[in-house]
Amino acid sequence: MLNVFREGAKTWASRLLIWFVAFTFIGSAFLVWGWRKSRNDDEVAQVGSEVITRQQLAEQTRLVEENLRKQFGGQLDAAALKQLNPRNIALNSLISRALQVKAAGEEGIVVTDDELKDAIAAQPGFQTNGVFDPKLYSDTIKRMGLTPAAFEQQVKADIITQRLMAMVERPVRVSEIEARNHYIYENQPITVDYVKTDTAEVMRDARFTEEEARKWFDGHKDDFRLPETRTFKSLLLDPKDIADKTTVTQDELTAYYGEHTAEFEVKEEAHARHILAVVAPNASQAAVDKAEAKMKKALARVRAGEDFSRVAREMSEDPAAASGGDLGSFRRGVMTPEFEQVVFALKPGQVSEPFRTQFGFHIAQLVSLTAGKIPTLEEARDKVEARARLEKAGRDAEAIMKSLAGQLKPDNFGAVADKHPEMRINTHIAHKGQPAMGFRDGKKAADMVFALNEKTVSELMAMPEGYAYLAVESVQQPFTPPFDSIRDVVEARYRAELADKMAEERAKKVEKAVGEGKTLADAARAFGLAVSRTAPFSRAQVASGQARGDGARMEAFELEDKQAKTLPVQGGFVTMVLAGRGAVDEAVMGASLPELAKNLLKRKRERVYAEYLVTLRKKAEAEETLTVNEIFTK
Repeated sequence: MLNVFREGAKTWASRLLIWFVAFTFIGSAFLVWGWRKSRNDDEVAQVGSEVITRQQLAEQTRLVEENLRKQFGGQLDAAALKQLNPRNIALNSLISRALQVKAAGEEGIVVTDDELKDAIAAQPGFQTNGVFDPKLYSDTIKRMGLTPAAFEQQVKADIITQRLMAMVERPVRVSEIEARNHYIYENQPITVDYVKTDTAEVMRDARFTEEEARKWFDGHKDDFRLPETRTFKSLLLDPKDIADKTTVTQDELTAYYGEHTAEFEVKEEAHARHILAVVAPNASQAAVDKAEAKMKKALARVRAGEDFSRVAREMSEDPAAASGGDLGSFRRGVMTPEFEQVVFALKPGQVSEPFRTQFGFHIAQLVSLTAGKIPTLEEARDKVEARARLEKAGRDAEAIMKSLAGQLKPDNFGAVADKHPEMRINTHIAHKGQPAMGFRDGKKAADMVFALNEKTVSELMAMPEGYAYLAVESVQQPFTPPFDSIRDVVEARYRAELADKMAEERAKKVEKAVGEGKTLADAARAFGLAVSRTAPFSRAQVASGQARGDGARMEAFELEDKQAKTLPVQGGFVTMVLAGRGAVDEAVMGASLPELAKNLLKRKRERVYAEYLVTLRKKAEAEETLTVNEIFTK
């Protein structure tokens, strides 16, 4: 919910997010039917007697947008954010919470004033020296744009929801047999015999007449249709091309440095080495223990006096092992956060305890640490002057290009460029629906070109390369070239399609022969094909990347004894049969079961509660205790 409340509710809040997302997308289906006109336009929705207001929706939408941006690491632009429909997500979350509060009330779940007071007072964000601070509390929620009553209502709803979750989840159990069956399902290894029929090998047998190729072409003309194509010119002025002639005064340098001081900061840098034992994030507990034990052995050798680089060469499972685990120098934000947190906390020469990241277990040694600093203007003068000059050149370039507005025609770009040698003219071709070549932002250029009429000039465009005008010279409407002009392309496509069909037919014949009682080897021999066998692999290995995770491997787990199955793969088809099922390691399974049962219970509880939320929504729709203002459905 709110930052100050997260620490006290870390475990259930994270689960709430999972249920909220599940319910949002399941629940969104209900938003297209059963809506009714609310009593006034300030009411967004009503659940029983609780009204959700426009202000609540606006605040929740803002929080959803912030969370989405964080989840996508700041890479979410306005268009993508709009497509995710944060208001719809926010509305569903508010309705979901109201439904849960209503259900909790019907179950007799309450929160007393004293319990509410204790919950708020226990939050570190409202404490000074470990004691609840009323003024800090008031100031904090005020900065959040909330009144004490509104905030306390939200906290109360969260506590009630937490208790409802606990009540619904309490009967959920995971038995030992359930955990064992799941472990075996994920970790039992299988081996597969397979025959690959390569499309390339049957290509030479794909023969056809010209008449057949022409007939095929007639039925596939749309596949060869060329999009609208436009030829256009660009007149570009790159600020870099006039920057050398641009002068800046001392006052301009001082002003630029003052406005951009942070850009010249020399960041703190760490030079580090590491030793890595690779282990997947979802690896078994036995694999985790093995990797950690390996790092403890490596650490013991280093602390006994062995050279870190030598130990890294012998024990590390990272490509940097060849160079003694040396990672070179790096700033914050380059490595994974867990790795940086450890390395930047070390002293030069110090070696860390074993720690885990998404890659596995590490021990790290800090070789050296270069402190960060902000240089003075004089220390950074060359960089400051270069950037200030370029910025000023950008303004000058824009002014020069703007002065040409109204004078340009497609046929006088050359004459204009003759008067301005620093300008460049280029000819381009753009295909509709594709970025224009020759531009860093080819989409922007193409969008402008296809918005222009033939023989017209664009408005001035700010492009990554500089300032530009575009002029459309000619337009070629969409068309399909005649067969004779693209004969080679058509025949190659037709031959590839025939070869693909032939390869599939051959693979299916092998499959059929196995189904009729032949061994895979005998069936394959009839077509001159050889049988190969995979190394043992399990579902868990495919999922973690330890075994090549293609679709064919996953399909193999569904094979019955003596059953053959043909599947398309890169470059052809494979026909496979189950060669055998191995046994799981009982000792490893026994060691893994407690953690597995814990994770299964967590997922099972999440699923049960998500299903419970859907049931609440359906019940409210059926009983007409949920109404939504139709203006918020658009």
